[in-house]
Amino acid sequence: MSDVQGMVVLYHGTDLTSVMDILKNGLDEQRLTVLQANRKTQSRPGWYVTYNFAAAWYFASIAPGNKDKYAVIEVKLFVEHLEMLIDQGLAQKSKVLNVLFAADQICFDFQAFTFLNTHALFRPCQMEED
Repeated sequence: MSDVQGMVVLYHGTDLTSVMDILKNGLDEQRLTVLQANRKTQSRPGWYVTYNFAAAWYFASIAPGNKDKYAVIEVKLFVEHLEMLIDQGLAQKSKVLNVLFAADQICFDFQAFTFLNTHALFRPCQMEED
Protein backbone atom coordinates (compact mmCIF):
# COMPACT_ATOMS: atom_id res chain seq x y z
CA MET A 1 0.00 0.00 0.00
CA SER A 2 1.38 3.43 -0.93
CA ASP A 3 0.31 6.82 0.23
CA VAL A 4 0.22 10.03 -1.83
CA GLN A 5 3.73 11.08 -0.83
CA GLY A 6 5.37 8.21 -2.73
CA MET A 7 5.91 6.11 0.38
CA VAL A 8 5.11 2.50 1.08
CA VAL A 9 3.78 1.42 4.47
CA LEU A 10 5.01 -1.94 5.72
CA TYR A 11 4.46 -3.80 9.00
CA HIS A 12 6.65 -6.00 11.18
CA GLY A 13 5.18 -7.97 14.06
CA THR A 14 7.28 -9.37 16.89
CA ASP A 15 7.67 -9.62 20.65
CA LEU A 16 7.54 -6.40 22.65
CA THR A 17 11.23 -6.52 23.64
CA SER A 18 12.27 -6.66 19.98
CA VAL A 19 9.84 -3.88 19.07
CA MET A 20 11.30 -1.61 21.74
CA ASP A 21 14.87 -2.45 20.67
CA ILE A 22 14.15 -1.67 17.00
CA LEU A 23 12.42 1.61 17.88
CA LYS A 24 15.26 2.66 20.17
CA ASN A 25 18.33 1.30 18.35
CA GLY A 26 17.25 0.44 14.80
CA LEU A 27 17.78 -2.87 13.06
CA ASP A 28 20.75 -4.85 14.38
CA GLU A 29 22.24 -7.69 12.35
CA GLN A 30 23.94 -9.35 15.33
CA ARG A 31 20.79 -9.34 17.44
CA LEU A 32 18.64 -10.72 14.61
CA THR A 33 21.22 -13.40 13.77
CA VAL A 34 21.08 -14.63 17.37
CA LEU A 35 17.26 -14.55 17.38
CA GLN A 36 17.03 -16.48 14.11
CA ALA A 37 19.68 -19.07 15.01
CA ASN A 38 18.20 -22.57 14.87
CA ARG A 39 14.79 -21.17 13.89
CA LYS A 40 13.10 -21.67 10.58
CA THR A 41 12.51 -18.47 8.59
CA GLN A 42 10.02 -18.01 5.76
CA SER A 43 12.64 -18.22 3.01
CA ARG A 44 16.05 -17.00 4.21
CA PRO A 45 17.62 -15.15 7.13
CA GLY A 46 16.68 -11.48 7.20
CA TRP A 47 14.12 -9.01 8.50
CA TYR A 48 10.56 -9.64 7.32
CA VAL A 49 7.82 -7.11 6.75
CA THR A 50 4.43 -7.31 5.09
CA TYR A 51 1.98 -4.93 3.47
CA ASN A 52 -0.78 -6.55 5.54
CA PHE A 53 -1.28 -5.36 9.13
CA ALA A 54 -3.28 -8.47 10.09
CA ALA A 55 -0.47 -10.75 8.86
CA ALA A 56 2.07 -8.78 10.93
CA TRP A 57 -0.21 -9.05 13.97
CA TYR A 58 -0.45 -12.82 13.45
CA PHE A 59 3.34 -13.19 13.32
CA ALA A 60 3.70 -10.97 16.38
CA SER A 61 1.33 -13.26 18.29
CA ILE A 62 3.44 -16.36 17.53
CA ALA A 63 6.86 -14.70 17.90
CA PRO A 64 9.22 -16.74 20.07
CA GLY A 65 9.58 -15.18 23.49
CA ASN A 66 6.53 -12.93 23.21
CA LYS A 67 5.08 -14.07 26.58
CA ASP A 68 1.74 -12.54 25.53
CA LYS A 69 3.45 -9.18 24.97
CA TYR A 70 3.80 -8.36 21.32
CA ALA A 71 3.29 -5.47 18.95
CA VAL A 72 3.57 -4.30 15.37
CA ILE A 73 5.97 -1.73 13.97
CA GLU A 74 4.92 0.47 11.08
CA VAL A 75 7.72 1.08 8.60
CA LYS A 76 7.48 3.90 6.06
CA LEU A 77 9.91 3.93 3.18
CA PHE A 78 10.00 5.78 -0.11
CA VAL A 79 8.83 3.51 -2.92
CA GLU A 80 11.97 4.36 -4.92
CA HIS A 81 14.15 3.23 -1.98
CA LEU A 82 12.30 -0.08 -1.73
CA GLU A 83 12.61 -0.62 -5.48
CA MET A 84 16.35 0.18 -5.29
CA LEU A 85 16.87 -2.38 -2.51
CA ILE A 86 14.97 -4.99 -4.51
CA ASP A 87 17.00 -4.20 -7.65
CA GLN A 88 20.24 -4.56 -5.65
CA GLY A 89 19.12 -7.93 -4.25
CA LEU A 90 18.95 -6.55 -0.71
CA ALA A 91 15.18 -7.08 -0.49
CA GLN A 92 13.09 -9.91 -1.86
CA LYS A 93 9.31 -9.99 -2.34
CA SER A 94 7.47 -13.28 -1.88
CA LYS A 95 4.24 -14.80 -0.63
CA VAL A 96 3.91 -15.61 3.07
CA LEU A 97 4.33 -19.37 3.39
CA ASN A 98 2.67 -22.00 5.59
CA VAL A 99 -0.28 -19.91 6.78
CA LEU A 100 -4.00 -20.09 6.12
CA PHE A 101 -4.23 -16.59 4.68
CA ALA A 102 -2.82 -14.88 1.60
CA ALA A 103 -0.28 -12.12 2.12
CA ASP A 104 2.86 -10.78 0.50
CA GLN A 105 6.05 -10.14 2.39
CA ILE A 106 9.46 -8.57 1.87
CA CYS A 107 12.64 -9.98 3.36
CA PHE A 108 15.40 -7.42 3.85
CA ASP A 109 18.93 -8.76 3.76
CA PHE A 110 21.18 -7.85 6.69
CA GLN A 111 23.20 -5.64 4.33
CA ALA A 112 20.12 -3.39 3.94
CA PHE A 113 19.95 -2.56 7.66
CA THR A 114 22.23 0.49 7.58
CA PHE A 115 20.22 1.95 4.71
CA LEU A 116 16.90 1.19 6.42
CA ASN A 117 18.07 2.64 9.73
CA THR A 118 18.94 5.85 7.89
CA HIS A 119 16.03 6.14 5.44
CA ALA A 120 13.01 4.30 6.90
CA LEU A 121 10.66 5.67 9.54
CA PHE A 122 9.93 3.13 12.29
CA ARG A 123 7.09 3.73 14.70
CA PRO A 124 4.75 1.70 16.89
CA CYS A 125 1.47 0.69 15.34
CA GLN A 126 -1.79 -0.05 17.10
CA MET A 127 -4.42 -2.54 16.01
CA GLU A 128 -7.20 -0.70 14.25
CA GLU A 129 -10.62 -0.85 15.86
CA ASP A 130 -13.56 -2.08 13.76
